[in-house]
Amino acid sequence: MRVLMGRLFRDFRLAKLGTEKLRTLGYRFLESYRASSSQTNTNDAKATSTLISLMDRDKEYRCDEERVRDMIIFIGAGYDTTAATLSWTLLELARKPRIQDSLRRNIRQHHDTTTNSPMLKRVILESMRLNPVAAFGPVRTLSNDIRTTTGSNSRNFLIPKGSTVIIPLFAIHRSKDLFRDPDVFRPDRWEEEESMITTKKALMPFGLGQRSCIGRTLANAE
Repeated sequence: MRVLMGRLFRDFRLAKLGTEKLRTLGYRFLESYRASSSQTNTNDAKATSTLISLMDRDKEYRCDEERVRDMIIFIGAGYDTTAATLSWTLLELARKPRIQDSLRRNIRQHHDTTTNSPMLKRVILESMRLNPVAAFGPVRTLSNDIRTTTGSNSRNFLIPKGSTVIIPLFAIHRSKDLFRDPDVFRPDRWEEEESMITTKKALMPFGLGQRSCIGRTLANAE
C-alpha cells in the first residue's frame, strides 16, 4: 500500500528513477570491467587488486545484483561524501587565509607525499568536525537496554530495547562540553595531545564500532 501511494508523489517517482539509473550504471561498470579484464595480464597486481576486481572474484556474492548494490554504496559513500568534505574544507580555508598559507607551506615541506603533512591531517579533521557529511547522524535500533552514565544519578536514564536512537553528529561536534570554541575552524586543536585524548571519541564523522561507515577506508585514501 505504501509503495502504491508513493507513486502518487513526484519526489517518490524521482527517487525511484534515480535508483534505477544508479543500478544501470553499476551494471555498466561491471560489464566494462569484465570486458577489459579479459585482455589484462592476470599476474598484474595493480589490475587484480582494484575494488571492482575483488568484488567480481568474491564468491560470497550470490549474484551480480548483490555486487551492483555494493558498488552503488561505495559510489555514494566514497565519492559524493568525499567531494562534499573537500568542498567544505576549501571553503573553510578560503575564510581563513592565514591557515591556508600555513597549510601550503607545510605541504611544500612534505612535497614527496601530502599524506605526510601533519597539518593537512589536522585541517581535514577539523573540517569534518565542523561540517560532517552525515550531519543528522546515524540511526540505530537498540538490540539491548542501555542505561546512560553521566556521573549524576539525576541525569541517568534507561533507553529500552527496540528504541530508535539518532546520534546527532552536528550537535555533538559543536558541543561546548567537548570542544573549546566549538564553532571556530581551528585545526591546531588537534595538535594538542590532551585535546586529542579528551575528544577522540567525540569526533565520529564516520561513526564508531562495527557498523561505522563502509566507505571510511576508501574516503581516507582519496
